[in-house]
Formats: sequence, structure tokens, C-alpha cells
Amino acid sequence: MRRVAVVSDVHANVPALTAVLAEIEGAGVDLVVSCGDLTWGAEPDRTVELMAGLPRALFVRGNGERAVVDIHRGVRRPSTEREAWVPRQHSDASVAFVAGIPFS
Repeated sequence: MRRVAVVSDVHANVPALTAVLAEIEGAGVDLVVSCGDLTWGAEPDRTVELMAGLPRALFVRGNGERAVVDIHRGVRRPSTEREAWVPRQHSDASVAFVAGIPFS
């Protein structure tokens, strides 16, 4: 039987993600599925680094990732200061990573 861990709505909360990933590692999980809203928050680059480094993971793009990509590409204009701030926290590499995640 395969063990699957589902991670959702991380919102770039690195301390929480680190704790969850430690539990996942200890549980002998075979696959991690990220259901979106991974990077809409304060530490997107570190979040991408942690998640992209997992040996077996699948990702689905949430509305947070969609907003980051659209704002970064100029397809969408931020409607609030937070909507302007969050995408600026993403490096080009992080934007490229989330842009490559399939839509949900």
C-alpha cells in the first residue's frame, strides 16, 4: 500500500511547512501531493526550495500561484497592496516553478 501525504494552503509559511515535512519524512510517505496555494505569502522562495527538493511530489496550481504568475506577466494588475507585495517576494526561479505547475 502506498502512503500519500496531501499538503494544501501552505501560503509560504516556512515554519509550518518545515514541521509538516518532518512529519511526512518520519511517516515513510511515498508521494506528496500539493493541492495549491503553496507560495502566496512571505517566504515563497524558501517554500519552493523545500517542496521542489522532495523526491516524489505532484503539484496542482492554486489561485495564489495563478495570481503570482498573472501579476508577474502583467496579465493582471494587483488590486491591493498585498496583491502587489506578494509577487515581488518571488524570485524569477520561483515564478518559473509555479508557472510550470498545472492548473487545478
